[in-house]
Order: sequence, then C-alpha cells, then structure tokens
Amino acid sequence: MYAGVELGSASNTTELVLESYYGISDSAVWIITIKILNLLLEKVQEMTGTLNYTYLK
Repeated sequence: MYAGVELGSASNTTELVLESYYGISDSAVWIITIKILNLLLEKVQEMTGTLNYTYLK
C-alpha cells in the first residue's frame, strides 16, 4: 500500500499522501483511520526495537 510507505510518524504527511493519492477529503473517518494506523505502526516499531535490543544483548 502506497500510504503505508509514507506513514512515518507524521500523521499530517499521511493525510496529505492519502488525499493526493486517493483523492480523499479530510473526513473524520479517515483522520481516525490514520491515527489508528500511526498507533499500530508505533507499536510495531516498539516491538521490533525491543526484539532487536534483545538479540543484540
């Protein structure tokens, strides 16, 4: 998914990418979806960071 690549930690960038790529306006549903995606991404990064740290020890 194109938007997933651009996620990063900046939700504003994600909204812009979704708007330009999918032609979606700033609806509440999309803002909520983006926030959920960002939270999931942060959790995944935390988990992989913890795993990497454990393996490096």
